[in-house]
Amino acid sequence: MIYINDAITVNHSGTMQKLIRKQFEYFKQDEFLFTNDVYGIVGFCIENDYYTLTNFTEVRDYFGSKEDVGIFKFQPANPEDIHSYVQGNEMIKMPINSKISRITLINEHQRLFKNSIQIYDVQLTRGIIFKLCDGLEISFEKDIWLSEDITIRKGHNLIDKISHIDTEGWDDEYNFVYDRQSIVFE
Repeated sequence: MIYINDAITVNHSGTMQKLIRKQFEYFKQDEFLFTNDVYGIVGFCIENDYYTLTNFTEVRDYFGSKEDVGIFKFQPANPEDIHSYVQGNEMIKMPINSKISRITLINEHQRLFKNSIQIYDVQLTRGIIFKLCDGLEISFEKDIWLSEDITIRKGHNLIDKISHIDTEGWDDEYNFVYDRQSIVFE
């Protein structure tokens, strides 16, 4: 069986807990064109500290072949690290100016079976939701494995808006199942 763990977990997400009750000043993103997706990076300014959420590709085993797969990473950054990766684009600043009351990581556990024998066990982070003290939520969601897009939403109950995977269409020999775990920092 092949194990792949690209999830942001409690063990290496101490940064998330430190952000609770801090002032979320703004985030930077590429301008939306046709959808509310941006390419590869969102930058954050939280109490004058900077962070990036990236979804750039890395070579991974993708159910039997080597593919470029988007990997979600949230990490401290320098202001100059926050820039568009689309040639000629300038990121726009989205002011927030509210304290963070909760951060929710949505981690996914995917399993692929062949003839009832598990052959893949994959862990990944599907999304991150910031809840602000005024009740507004902002979510950042990773699209399918092969995409570098990040979907951004603002609203309420955004956990209900996180996309689900279509598990239909596998032939009789294969079965794909997944479940999700929410890790909440308050």
